Amino acid sequence: MTVISQRLYPLLQALLASRIHVGLVVGLIYVLSMPAGIALSLKLAIFMMGFCVIWATYLANVYTDKAEDEVNQAGIHVAVSPALIGLVALAPMPLVYSIMGWRGVMFVLVFFAICHLYSLKLPLLGLRIKDVFLLKNIYPGLIVVSGLIMLRLLFGFPVFFIDIALIFLIYFGNEILWDIRDMHGDTPNSTLPQRLGLKATKALIVSIYVLVFAMYVTHWPYLLFAAWLPVLAVIGVTLKVQPNQNPLLFHLPVLTWVAFLGFLLCL
Repeated sequence: MTVISQRLYPLLQALLASRIHVGLVVGLIYVLSMPAGIALSLKLAIFMMGFCVIWATYLANVYTDKAEDEVNQAGIHVAVSPALIGLVALAPMPLVYSIMGWRGVMFVLVFFAICHLYSLKLPLLGLRIKDVFLLKNIYPGLIVVSGLIMLRLLFGFPVFFIDIALIFLIYFGNEILWDIRDMHGDTPNSTLPQRLGLKATKALIVSIYVLVFAMYVTHWPYLLFAAWLPVLAVIGVTLKVQPNQNPLLFHLPVLTWVAFLGFLLCL
């Protein structure tokens, strides 16, 4: 490895471990879910809201899960502080306020509060949402879906079930896939791979993404030539991976979604 690659590789590992690419996916999804005729400045504000809030949420998750990540992502160091989390979450505020006013600012604050519940210990439950079996996989998808619903209602746009269902299924499938990576580091008996075993969990993920592909090509037949790529990436990685395998491999499906959604944005 060259000197440059030796420096860039740890940075790439840290960025992926902080799930920056998941923030990119959510930002792109929010923009693509808006009517095509909206102004470019508004598209940028919507992208920044989705990207920054989701990335800040995962940074907060990294900050609260240091012990688990030492097992699940050994050798990968992500330097996270409350100041960094707040900076990322509030980064879109000037742009959002200049374009959307206080209603945009309130959206960012409410959305981040909903997201941040994932990593906090809740008084009534006595534990974190991410420690509750199945809810830890469902809640992240509900977060992204709730953000989309709030955005569309904020602008007076209708909410379509197909959009909500697709986004939730994509997120749900990826969350289960990451549980395979973290199988030996997560709280015992708290995840689907721990309870169902690897074969059954992998079959579930493959089934979810076959359904995602069918929904895509049924409702948007012109995407047939491109929609197979992210689905195939998820299925291929799912069939290949084992717990504690190279963490970078588990990020490949999300990176493929970034490329696919970026392609759709250019159409």
